[in-house]
Amino acid sequence: VVITGVGLVEAPTPEALAADVAGLSDAHLRHADRVGLLAVAAARRALADARLLPAPEDLGLSFGIGFGTYDVNARHQRRILEEGIAHASPAEFTLTLPNMTAAFVSIAFGIRGETTTFADGTLAGATALGAALDRVRAGSGPVLVGGAESLTPDGAHALERAGVWSAGDWPEFGSALVVESAAGALARGVRRRVEVAGCGSGDGPIMAAGGTAFRQAVAEASDDFASPLNVGLPAPRLFTFGDATDQVSRAPSALSLARLVAAHQG
Repeated sequence: VVITGVGLVEAPTPEALAADVAGLSDAHLRHADRVGLLAVAAARRALADARLLPAPEDLGLSFGIGFGTYDVNARHQRRILEEGIAHASPAEFTLTLPNMTAAFVSIAFGIRGETTTFADGTLAGATALGAALDRVRAGSGPVLVGGAESLTPDGAHALERAGVWSAGDWPEFGSALVVESAAGALARGVRRRVEVAGCGSGDGPIMAAGGTAFRQAVAEASDDFASPLNVGLPAPRLFTFGDATDQVSRAPSALSLARLVAAHQG
């Protein structure tokens, strides 16, 4: 299983973000918040990088989000508290759901394959990549793996008060990776940036060599070495792992993974 496309957008100006989504239907994006637009911009870059525009019929989506819809939640709750329940908006309420960011991406590019969203904090990106790995190994078509976060001052203040994160440390980004079989990439004649060798999760410190997640990822990657499909594959190997105890101790994994893959030109 390989990564053939990467898209990364970090703290863009409004003008730069508008340029990244230019040409997409206003009807598709008129309800998108900033985190939704970040996700769409990164997805567009990744799909173009993998030469998958327009999106094929079998393209799926695996999306990881930590606090992406937090600001919509805060705005909606403030209106109810200040103006009363009669001012609650059913339309805006749907935007508070974690999978709405993935929905914007699906609608923008006409993605018709299986779509899933994982909302497990900073580990969401790694979880989404692991799910995509399993799907491609099971025979699915290519999978777009996405992640995005954006906090307004309200959201950052709430997380800081809760002791979850320091407001100045939380990044704003949209990231996307295209994951597909090595055979599929070879048939399409596209660059294979990175091979995804294994994935693991567990309940110990994330970087501990003896931890559950680390051992699971390495074991899976080691088993994968025997696969004839991967013999002689000219791509760096990647395994990803995450642990529940590291929810608030590191940068979002979706951002870290996209930066890592972007660093390899293939």
